[in-house]
Amino acid sequence: MKTFIASIIPKIQEYSRKLDDITLLTNQHWVLIDDIELSKTIFIFKTSNELLVATNGIVEKGKWEYLGNQSLLIDLQDKSFLFKQGFFDENVLALKVDGKDEYSMLINENKFDQELNSISSVLTFLEQNYSKKNNAIFLKNDYTEDLEITDIIVIGSKRTFKMGRHTEYQVLRSDNMVFQIYRKHSNNKYFIYGPKEILLFPNKETCLLYILNNM
Repeated sequence: MKTFIASIIPKIQEYSRKLDDITLLTNQHWVLIDDIELSKTIFIFKTSNELLVATNGIVEKGKWEYLGNQSLLIDLQDKSFLFKQGFFDENVLALKVDGKDEYSMLINENKFDQELNSISSVLTFLEQNYSKKNNAIFLKNDYTEDLEITDIIVIGSKRTFKMGRHTEYQVLRSDNMVFQIYRKHSNNKYFIYGPKEILLFPNKETCLLYILNNM
């Protein structure tokens, strides 16, 4: 399994699910980030602790076991691999190689299909969705000191004909008003559905300032 150095992982671990969330881990198609254009390797963790690894349609069987203490043991091809939790959500499974600051990266095929097919796209996704999350939480209104953004929650990704693939966020303002903002995957720009038109913004900060000053 190819591994990568990803310095962002320790910075966002507070947002990670736990590896003992077996329901989220099992019976999903986790695609290994490793030259997907040339070959596609899918890991399927069965609830019976059987591991199915399919590479270009050829299936190999192995075993997996959750050992507690956020540790995962994988037996494959007469070898055993011990991983610790790196980062885990419904889209990304980053497994830390025990004893090293390196990660094997897998993405949920059911969520993203071929959207996240390189290490750079995965790191960008994590940066956009988690690393910058707290930066805007206390962004204050320039005109009304009482208003501020108190929380930003990732809702999920979807695709529409007009806006393409995008991620939806729920924004909570200090007056308990709730707003939806969206980030386009193609250019990382943000938008809001206005009453008559779609409002576009170059980045998250300008989008949030619009919510504070104009809504």
